[in-house]
Amino acid sequence: MSSAKCGFLKQTAERELKEVILPFWMGRAVDLMRGGFYGCVGPDNQPVPDAPRGDILNARLVWAFSAAARVLGEPLCRAYADRAYGYFREHFVDPVYGGVWWDVNPDGSVKTDFKYVYSNGFALYAFSEYYRATGEPQALEDAWKIFRILEERAFQPECGGYLECFPRNWKEEFRHLYHRPSRPVAMTMNTHLHILEPYTNFYRIAPTAETRAALVRLIEIFLDRIFDPADGHFRTLFDRNWNSLHAEHSYGHEIEGSWLLREAADVLGDPEISKRVDVVWPRLVRASYEGRCEDGSMIYEYHPDTGKRRLGRSWWVQAELVVGSLNAWQHGMGESYLDDAVQTMEYILHHVSDRRNGDWFELVDRFGVPSLSENKADHWKCPYHNSRMCLETMVRLSE
Repeated sequence: MSSAKCGFLKQTAERELKEVILPFWMGRAVDLMRGGFYGCVGPDNQPVPDAPRGDILNARLVWAFSAAARVLGEPLCRAYADRAYGYFREHFVDPVYGGVWWDVNPDGSVKTDFKYVYSNGFALYAFSEYYRATGEPQALEDAWKIFRILEERAFQPECGGYLECFPRNWKEEFRHLYHRPSRPVAMTMNTHLHILEPYTNFYRIAPTAETRAALVRLIEIFLDRIFDPADGHFRTLFDRNWNSLHAEHSYGHEIEGSWLLREAADVLGDPEISKRVDVVWPRLVRASYEGRCEDGSMIYEYHPDTGKRRLGRSWWVQAELVVGSLNAWQHGMGESYLDDAVQTMEYILHHVSDRRNGDWFELVDRFGVPSLSENKADHWKCPYHNSRMCLETMVRLSE
């Protein structure tokens, strides 16, 4: 029975990647006139030529095409990985102060030059994956530069964590997306999570004492600061002393964090760290499942202080739910989690995947109806969570 379920998951993931996700980004998103990729593809599936081009979108494009090239071995994926890497490196990397800036204009000139630490994490993820796919020495050098910027500028020893945002010269903390006058957020779970995954990927290609120490420290931040042993959830927003500033259960990040922590421990190969991680990640799975619904979908988040729930089914949360459930089954949490992965994949096929126009709908309501007013591509909507789900599923079920 398990073999049939695994076969369904693997075959569905491969079809979804090859027939729905990649063709969209190799077609509608490509700007043949000005190079690179459009900064936005609207709800009507048409590109918005004048939209700014974000660093998160472009870094994730590099990662997605590179990972697809590495796993599939298809020359077309390699060609698009080269295109994405060349554009990102030329237009987003700051040659003076280092790191990548927030966005550029359609002609490639800089629009907003502040340095968002979350984005720079994705730059490291992108360069590391491009190196894994191609062996290109320049990509390894690029990755080292981003890693050192993150360690020397973003990490603050007095806080023991990574701050959110800096001006172009990295000299002082800069106001950021989570900042409110009444809520002095200095650090977030989300940024640390998206430094964890590139540090894991970077350690694969650069296993030195320096990168090992940084990865160990980051895992320990999750175990000691971000994970809440009282309820099994992640804390999300913090001041400089790691005081929690906001009660929020972010279910998608928790299920994603469960498998990213397990992956980091596996890559690191430290028995003591693995023992500690193995206490935490199953609790994250169970806590995140508070947001899982009977139809196999997962809601976005819950605010326990107000009782408010974001009931929309976001595209990326469903992708991470598949991987997190599959990971739970593979690491001994029981057959039911494999059943859950199958159910969520079926939900995606019926409600989230846009087989007519390509890629996925960004948001689905609680009745399974996709929103037709959300962009297909923009600064945040990109081929990362869904392509990674497909690739993770294919690789995990081929081992």
